[in-house]
Amino acid sequence: MAAPLHVTWKKGEREKFAAVLVFDCQAMSRIMATRLAYAVFKGALKSHAVKSPTKEAEFIGGAEDNLLAGLSITCGGVLLADLAKQLVSRRVSRSNANLMQLVASWCRKFETENMVTVATKKAQTNTP
Repeated sequence: MAAPLHVTWKKGEREKFAAVLVFDCQAMSRIMATRLAYAVFKGALKSHAVKSPTKEAEFIGGAEDNLLAGLSITCGGVLLADLAKQLVSRRVSRSNANLMQLVASWCRKFETENMVTVATKKAQTNTP
């Protein structure tokens, strides 16, 4: 059975985000799924976020609806593709292929930047 249109990825795109994203830093692993949804919404959509209060509510609702997303995040790992799918799951009236790519890309970038920051701080505190 095919996935519904609103959570269908463009051909070959889901595989780019199918690796487990390990939330290794406090910026991600210690926040609730709804706060992560808000951060993703603001971060991924940037200036467009201000123009889309309905989309913001859909993102947060997607996080609230998906206990699995919250548990995966706080337990240490979630597939980027699955996180993106869960966050857009309430947007059922249109395709979300581009939005899922945007969300997954932003999460990957955010996690990488925070891991570098944490590693740099650890290196600075361990320097004699």
